[in-house]
This record gives sequence, C-alpha cells and structure tokens, in this order.
Amino acid sequence: MTAVLLKDWDRYLGSWVLTVETGQLARWSDDKGAGNVGWISLNRYSGAGPGFPVFCAVYADGPNLWFQAGTDRWLVDEHLTFARECDADRIACRFSLVSGSYKFITWHYTGPLGDPGNRADPLFDGLDEELHDLRLFLARVGNNRDWRGRFVSARDPVPADGAD
Repeated sequence: MTAVLLKDWDRYLGSWVLTVETGQLARWSDDKGAGNVGWISLNRYSGAGPGFPVFCAVYADGPNLWFQAGTDRWLVDEHLTFARECDADRIACRFSLVSGSYKFITWHYTGPLGDPGNRADPLFDGLDEELHDLRLFLARVGNNRDWRGRFVSARDPVPADGAD
C-alpha cells in the first residue's frame, strides 16, 4: 500500500497520512509536516456539502501529480484541468475536473465568503480567499504545466550538502 504525507490546507501546521488505495486518513503526529508531498483539504472544514468526498488532495507520487477525492484519484496530466466557478457573490461554488471541454465530475460547495466572519472582515481579500480554498488555488495554478513540473520535481531528494 502506498502512503503519502499531506499538509492540511485548512488547518495551520496539521498533516495527514493518506493511504492512497483505500482513501484512509490518519493524523500525522509531527505537526512540522517535514516530508509533505502535497496538500489535503478536509471538506467538513471547507464548506463542502452532501455528496462531496470526505477530502480532496493533490500530491506527487513518484514522477506524477495526482488529484484524489475519497477513494477516487486521477492523474493530473495535459488532459486533466481544474475549474472553479461561483455565483456572483462567490458563496455557492462548483469545482470540476475537466478533460477537453467535458466536465466529467463536479462538486458543489460553499466558498470561504460563505463564512459571515470572512464577509465582515474588511481586510479579507482574494489572497485570503485562496488561502481558505485549495480548490481555488488549484483552478488558478494547477492547470499550468510549468507549475505541475516544478511541484513534482520539488519532491526529488535534495543532496545533503545542499548542492544542486
């Protein structure tokens, strides 16, 4: 079984171990998160409603980038893109996996502006919104081939002396 260590996008300094094949999660006791290979968003903390898997994650596994939601996972390659759409007030949102022009799976969720505290905060801006929403981040940068390559290559071991 393959296990990956993921940084919790929703909770500061939290980390999880994901067993890829089963979708099982276990808290990682070292909250420093050393060795993380990606991010996870636990949907109970991020506005997801019924029908949304317990979590969504993006991570490097070997030379590949993967997106996983519950027990389902997809290779993030040139054929898969991420899309996020919201209503005018950016509260009711949809996150989709897209192949070509076909949205083959879509999940509905409440965006960070659905939180009255965030809406009332005059300093809550687009950066804060992205820091609260892994799906927004993926829709912004996850479709960029260069970012994908850097994300995966950054997981390669670094020589002990720091030389490249």
